[in-house]
Amino acid sequence: MPTASSGTASIDPFERTRLNTLRDIFQKDSEYQWQIDLLEKHGYNLGNLNEWPISSRMMNRNWPRDPEGKEIIYPLPDGYMTPNSTRLWGSTLFDFFFCILIPKDFGGDTGPELGAGTGSMLSAWMKANGELEYAKLEMAWAEAEEKPKLRLAADLMEIINARDLMIMMETCGTPMRGDCGEDSDDKQKKDSKLTVLPFDYENYPHPWPLVPFSSKPPALQSHIPLHILPETLIVHDPFGLLHARSVCTRDRNWTSVEDITHKYHLNLVDSIRETIAAERAKAVEAASSSEPVVVGILFECSDDGQLTASGNAYRLTVPPPPPPPSSTSEAHLFISPTAKAGEGHHSIVYHAEWDLPRSVFSKPKVCVKCVEAAAREILRERVGKMNVDVVMLGDDATENIRFCDTFTDDTTFSYDTTPMSTLHIDTVPWYDPASTDPCPCPHIMKALVSGSLPGATPPTALVSVVAKLSIMGDRHLETEALNYQRFGSDFSQHWTGYTLTRHPNDRLTPTPMGAIVPNFYGYYSKERTSDYYGFRSLDSYFSPILLLEECGTPIEPDMLDLDDKQECAALLLRMHHHGWTQGSFFPRNILMQLGDHGDFPLMRSPSDKRFRLIDFGRGKSLKDAKEADRLRGDEKKTEEKAWCRGQVCEKKEIESTLEFPRVMGSKRR
Repeated sequence: MPTASSGTASIDPFERTRLNTLRDIFQKDSEYQWQIDLLEKHGYNLGNLNEWPISSRMMNRNWPRDPEGKEIIYPLPDGYMTPNSTRLWGSTLFDFFFCILIPKDFGGDTGPELGAGTGSMLSAWMKANGELEYAKLEMAWAEAEEKPKLRLAADLMEIINARDLMIMMETCGTPMRGDCGEDSDDKQKKDSKLTVLPFDYENYPHPWPLVPFSSKPPALQSHIPLHILPETLIVHDPFGLLHARSVCTRDRNWTSVEDITHKYHLNLVDSIRETIAAERAKAVEAASSSEPVVVGILFECSDDGQLTASGNAYRLTVPPPPPPPSSTSEAHLFISPTAKAGEGHHSIVYHAEWDLPRSVFSKPKVCVKCVEAAAREILRERVGKMNVDVVMLGDDATENIRFCDTFTDDTTFSYDTTPMSTLHIDTVPWYDPASTDPCPCPHIMKALVSGSLPGATPPTALVSVVAKLSIMGDRHLETEALNYQRFGSDFSQHWTGYTLTRHPNDRLTPTPMGAIVPNFYGYYSKERTSDYYGFRSLDSYFSPILLLEECGTPIEPDMLDLDDKQECAALLLRMHHHGWTQGSFFPRNILMQLGDHGDFPLMRSPSDKRFRLIDFGRGKSLKDAKEADRLRGDEKKTEEKAWCRGQVCEKKEIESTLEFPRVMGSKRR
């Protein structure tokens, strides 16, 4: 977000999406249009009001109540939520409402008692209590609200393919083997005929492999399922960084030192191992399935754009895609002193290069245009020349589907069919972007960012991650790795919409539904014969490795505007809502990334700020505290009360840590 002094800066694309949603729901003459215009006029930052900074994300709608209506007693019925939000989630800023809890007390001396809720929650309460006549517009708004949608990272395989093209053009990275003495094009054609195994670096096609850290690989920001995390990690450490000590070496050139490798293994708790075994069993079962995949619906119509007869609609199916990998046996990690990210009392952090099989990132594709063309040809052979139109489906295809589509400029129809005929197309192959074979479909190739690559690519690809090492004799990293496993994938998911949190000034503030913590990519330890604490010297100690998503750099609170600070505070408050304390809430443990993870790197805007919490070596769970009290038969709930005190203290730290302006806010329930 721009600061107050930056004037009418451009609106964050995340916010812009929400504004577009509003326009789709309400026409230009809506009574709420003035609010949209106001936000756009000020670049979504309203600057200062009466010398106090204010947020551009505000609750500013009231839910009308029946003067004789019932008292609203919390909690409200459940509305839309996401796994990492509070109970209050809204698709837009205009989906949050203040409401009078006791309408009959509206004229009292102290004024009405106000509460807060979302449109979906309040609408559900009104329906359950028969209060339907006093908020028709608001209930219509709630009915039209978009449901939460998961916001995925940009397609990593497309980013990797674009980088492959730059590497082939010798504009990215330095080849490890140097000039091979052959014409580059001839060498690539020769390499394209070879079948190379993963990590057989000597036989990788020219110009691979690259000198480690000679160029910046794309950051891995997608979730990797736990059952696909590599079981074995080969760590390349010619500089002795795994001893987790400060390294003073003059020669940091990777090509002038002898490579030293160490074998590490994935180290997960037993409960996670059981989950992984179950997921792999599901993957094996899915791989043996021959169930066709529905990719669209094709309607037949006459030359004048009218439906010919009931039942002339076809469900288009194709054979199932190639199964995803059920496991990854090996990956390689490269660390260098030139890529040190930071050092603390308990750990040292490096930007690392992680070499993984491309199948980990790849998602097979089938060309819908080719499927449609094949279906049209079959129908022409069956019933003669007819006009047809195709409608693409999501994952929620059912037997009874209603579609609206425009066949001519002025003709729109609705169509019901029960059931549909099925048209199976088995002549269009699936394309795996991770394959070294050329893409068989020109439509897919045209849509790719990199287009057709001029030569062969290796079976693995480098991505950038964070590798966190532990100082000898310290258990914080082990605890942090355990906490990440217990967070699951929920805390690292990005969702559309906003969630309400109560900030230290007692104001309810909507903040975007970004991820709370980085993605977890595994906890690895070296095979040892001695006890973890039995090392006699640093030379015999090899640190475990915690691999995490790169999420930017530590914040500087005085460089953030009020919206940014509220978003950082909301990360901690959302953790509290889900029963966790962070244990070390300092600016160094709040990271800021410039640019949205859903945009391709070259399209990311520095005005799009994304925040994440890190460092959970001191994090504590309310569930653990309750379980400790139960096991000890402690009716006084000593551990639970201690956790709650820690939560209160941590919440009090928000104002000083983030340097919030001291503004008094009105209290609301």
